[in-house]
Amino acid sequence: MKRILTIAMIAVATVATLGSCTTKEEVDKQLETLTNYVGLQNIPGVYVCENGQGKPVYTFNQSDGQGYFNKSKLTYRIMNNDGSKYVQFVLSAEPVVGESVDVKTTVKGIKGLSNSVYKGLKVDRIEDNLLYLVGGATADYTALILVWVE
Repeated sequence: MKRILTIAMIAVATVATLGSCTTKEEVDKQLETLTNYVGLQNIPGVYVCENGQGKPVYTFNQSDGQGYFNKSKLTYRIMNNDGSKYVQFVLSAEPVVGESVDVKTTVKGIKGLSNSVYKGLKVDRIEDNLLYLVGGATADYTALILVWVE
C-alpha cells in the first residue's frame, strides 16, 4: 500500500510540475517582448518582462540622480543624490555585440532588486553611448541599459 501511495504522489507531483512549466515558445515570446520594449528605451536602468509587457524596475533619474561609469573596471552605477538608493553593475567581460556577459549587481534601497548575478545576458547592441543587455540563463528575463562610452 505504501508503494502505491508513493507512486501516486510522484505521479501527481510530476503532472503538477509539467503543467506549470513554461514552454519554449512562451519563454521565447517573453524574451522577444522584452527585447522589443527595451529597444525603444534610452534611459539607463533595469527592466523586466511582467505579465507579457516590458516594465522598468529602476531607472536613472537625471534630475535627482547621479551616474558613474568606469570602463577599465567594467562598472556602471546609478544612484539618487543622497545615496540612499543605488544599483551598481559590474560586467564579467568587455561587451561584444552578439556575445553574452554576466553582470553582478550590488543594490541598496531599491524595492524589487537585490544583490545578484545576472548570467548570460546577451549584448544586444551598443549605440549612442548606451549598452543594451537582454536575456538571462532562466525564464526570468531581465534587460539592462547601461551607459557605455567606447
